[in-house]
Amino acid sequence: MAAFLLTGAFAGWVLWPAPVSFAIDADRMYDELSPYREDAKVYLLEAASGVRNVLRKNEDVIERRDLIFKLALGALGTETVLWALSRKRSEARKRSVKRLLQRLSKRSPGRS
Repeated sequence: MAAFLLTGAFAGWVLWPAPVSFAIDADRMYDELSPYREDAKVYLLEAASGVRNVLRKNEDVIERRDLIFKLALGALGTETVLWALSRKRSEARKRSVKRLLQRLSKRSPGRS
């Protein structure tokens, strides 16, 4: 049951929307870079620095999602193995109960 709950929790985490930027807000960029318009070098360095910072934030979000996705896969694999083992045990238990009932019915033919 714990593996099932972990699988659900990790899957929910992976599927929850994350703040990832794939576009640049031109208005915000203009406002932030306007003080540097006179010096082209500084202007370009500030622009590149801003883009790099967004890239790093995106990488952090994606790396965390990747880790949680791997944990979700591990929990799903654990859940599957545990389910298969419990099913196998259940079938073995049914067979042993059936054999026990057959032996008991052979010992006491007058009873049913």
